Amino acid sequence: MGELDEERIRSRCGASNWQHFLRTASTAAHLAESAGLDVEKARLAGLLHDYARSEPRERLVEMAEERGIAVNEVERQTPYLLHGPVGASLVEEELNVHDEELLQAIRYHTIGRPGMSPLEKIVYLADMIEPARSFPGVEEIRAAAARSLDEAFKLAYRRSLEHLLESGKPLHPATVDVWNWLNAERKR
Repeated sequence: MGELDEERIRSRCGASNWQHFLRTASTAAHLAESAGLDVEKARLAGLLHDYARSEPRERLVEMAEERGIAVNEVERQTPYLLHGPVGASLVEEELNVHDEELLQAIRYHTIGRPGMSPLEKIVYLADMIEPARSFPGVEEIRAAAARSLDEAFKLAYRRSLEHLLESGKPLHPATVDVWNWLNAERKR
């Protein structure tokens, strides 16, 4: 893991989440290898993706505002959506990581954004399909990931969107933007 302080990462994530961090890192590395991308960067982004996930809900809003991260109404209603942007900021501050591609992958692993890079898609997918995940459709997404990063990402994003709609949860404005971008990409 290089010069990063593993104990600091473990203490921030909490013991119960550490195995998820490791599984996501391993899955991200595997996806990167299959796609011919930087395996170590993907592993590190996967390891750090939930760096702020264990912060209390109300604290995530405060931490975002303290760091100049804009907080919209959906994020105020569902503060865990801020753990990506806050986590990226904390990784930079506390671990002295300044690789913007890696930070973007952490920042956007929950909601996404139009124009996502391959690394951003990998971390989003790895978090969703790591071996302990179990939900309807996960095996289909895993099979797609073995064929195509883009195919798997679109399938995963669709499943996330369906879950949000089925559960009646509010949609983040960026979710619609990402879905429209994915569909525009398909038509090209």
